[in-house]
Amino acid sequence: MLVNGGLGYLIQIVAGLLLTATEYRDFGVVWAAVFFVAGALTGLQQEVTRDVRRGGEGTSLARVATAVALVIGVPLAVAALLLPEGSSTLWPMAAAAVAIGVHGVVTGAAYGTAEPRWAALALVLEGGIRAALLLVVIVAAGGSALPLGLGIALPFLAAALLVLPGLRRRTGPVRLAAAPRRVVGNIAQTLLASAASAALVSGYPMFLALLTSPTAQELGAFVFAFTLTRAPLVVVMLGLQSFLIAAFRDRRPPRATILAAIGAIVVGVAALAALAALAAPWILERFFDPGFALEGATLFWIVLSAAPLCVLCVTGPLALARGRHRTFATGWIAAAAVAVAGLALGGLLQLPFLPVAVMAIMAGPTVGALAHAAGLRAR
Repeated sequence: MLVNGGLGYLIQIVAGLLLTATEYRDFGVVWAAVFFVAGALTGLQQEVTRDVRRGGEGTSLARVATAVALVIGVPLAVAALLLPEGSSTLWPMAAAAVAIGVHGVVTGAAYGTAEPRWAALALVLEGGIRAALLLVVIVAAGGSALPLGLGIALPFLAAALLVLPGLRRRTGPVRLAAAPRRVVGNIAQTLLASAASAALVSGYPMFLALLTSPTAQELGAFVFAFTLTRAPLVVVMLGLQSFLIAAFRDRRPPRATILAAIGAIVVGVAALAALAALAAPWILERFFDPGFALEGATLFWIVLSAAPLCVLCVTGPLALARGRHRTFATGWIAAAAVAVAGLALGGLLQLPFLPVAVMAIMAGPTVGALAHAAGLRAR
């Protein structure tokens, strides 16, 4: 996970070095659109992790992956055909739906059958292939959306196919324990929640572009800082979702331990936010296009805004591990709804862009974590 996250981080840095803030705005939106689909489909991996079993009777994983890919990928492909002006973004999103459908099943099966090394290998391969492809694309095609999007999406599929033969030799036949109708219901709720999660993380720049009215330079600078300063925190927490689900399912830690972990997360993020406020302005000014410059106070709040989302990444797996699919989905949906509504309200009232962007992403996950806590206590 650290290697994959590091490679993604490197891609963002290279893009920032090679592109101006205005050009990075287009790159950031395409990246957000593709990873919105990828993030939405992490719910497939989570449900496979929770329910997969070696051998026995149940629902075929191949059927699950195919159904998810078709249900999401085909409408996006049709939209790309009907909307040529948006095809450079929609085609990569459709490719991501197919690629993640396979990737989610393979990595979820690895986690759920206690073979996490194969999931880790898939993540490393995915990040390495993507870094190599995007480096070539950026140098050869600049900020062209279609090749960039395909370079982001296709490594998911390539990595899963490379890992699958070795994983199958280790685990033998695997299936989901639940009956098909129950599988569909569980996956639907989990996908809805993970789509809300993706709206808060990878898809957030896309919603910023749609619902607010900053200049291209202002949006590019915010998205660049938002991505680079929060990624080491948020990507790691999201990557640990399947691990946390398995841990909460098997060990059931006491409430005091969970609260202590949440407190440590908040304190740690606050310390990193203070460090970013001191160091990041100098780094942006010295190494990147002048359009990327932001004040230290702004960078402090951007980093601190990751704290509620990191907490949500703990309460969510806790709910899912206990079979509370409705609670899990409710928390993430509430978080996304509040954040998106905040952006929309700020846009309608023409409030200053930076405060609206930061407060919306803090308020949403805070509400979502409280919803998870209420749902877990109610039963």
